Amino acid sequence: MNTLALMVSMCSAAVALVSIVFSIYTYRRDVAHNRKRDTLDAYNRLQNEVFDRLNTYLPSDIVEICKHPKSEEYNIIGAMVARIEHFCVGVKNDIYDKKTVYELAHGYFDADKLRSRIGPIIDKRNSNSNEDYYSNIHWMLTWMVEENQKR
Repeated sequence: MNTLALMVSMCSAAVALVSIVFSIYTYRRDVAHNRKRDTLDAYNRLQNEVFDRLNTYLPSDIVEICKHPKSEEYNIIGAMVARIEHFCVGVKNDIYDKKTVYELAHGYFDADKLRSRIGPIIDKRNSNSNEDYYSNIHWMLTWMVEENQKR
């Protein structure tokens, strides 16, 4: 009788262990899937709210707008740059999936298209400070170029 009870206990322990391993695997898979989905959603929102609007400005127009920091257009573009900074914080802190971000943003974040539009605003806003208020954008731009070189 003791042998049977021991075998039942061992089988129960094995089933419990398999259940724990499966639960951990399922949890990690779901977390990874949700991060990818959240990344897609955030990037789509950024595309609609920022990139599509930002691309209507020529880089030369933005340079001219930066000469008038009290203008409404300067504030609008500044808000778009702030939104990009917020997204980059999420990427840098692994809130968003970096592989998915690279696939979505490659050719835009690592090209001069974006830099030429946001660079003048960033330079203007950082010009009166020793602090880089857009360090996460700078990190992201550098990371995208490095990632591109790796691939």
